[in-house]
Amino acid sequence: MGDVDWRELTNTQFVPRNDYGGADFHLGLITCAYCDTRGSFDKELESQRTQTGGRFVETTWLTLKCQACSNRTFITHGPHSYSGVDYVQFPRPIGASSVNEAVPPVPARFYVQAQENIRTKSWDGAILLARSALQAVTRGFEAQGRNLAAEIDDLAERKLIVASMRDWAHQVREVGNDSAHPRETDTPPTEEDAREIVEFTGLMLHLLYVLPARIEQQKQRRE
Repeated sequence: MGDVDWRELTNTQFVPRNDYGGADFHLGLITCAYCDTRGSFDKELESQRTQTGGRFVETTWLTLKCQACSNRTFITHGPHSYSGVDYVQFPRPIGASSVNEAVPPVPARFYVQAQENIRTKSWDGAILLARSALQAVTRGFEAQGRNLAAEIDDLAERKLIVASMRDWAHQVREVGNDSAHPRETDTPPTEEDAREIVEFTGLMLHLLYVLPARIEQQKQRRE
């Protein structure tokens, strides 16, 4: 077990407020990592850490027993906020790579595959798929230009992305080009390269699709 990367066994996920009820964490959202059964658990243990005075819960730990296969799943989550709650699951579920439903199907497909390539340590594949996700984004926003470089610049000129995001998007494009058109003299991508590029792609999807969707949900709830 010495070479286990614990980042591959856990993943932080977000539950929007309208997906759970009351103060209890919604167990129906959880998928068993062993048998892939969803929402079928008995709560065996629950522990909480509170602030001084014991009124405000900072962290909750849950031990869940799957009703289908009897294996255990562990959940840690923070306090419920107005918008929702973040949680970590261990072991993470089968096929845990995911993307928010606000992301359109085409970039979502490539991004999920990029995540899976990170999990299997396929650095070139992760980078290539992240680049494909990026191009699916530019085309989804009908960016103008003869190639991906021009399309990225078009998004920036239309102020859909800021300058720093434009520069990072070009990094994804350039490193992706190296993996797509390898030469004998090329230095292979590192794990750090692949993780950074996939992480940036996820942030870009979040800013362009997920955040606007959440803002719209908030507006609708207040109307």
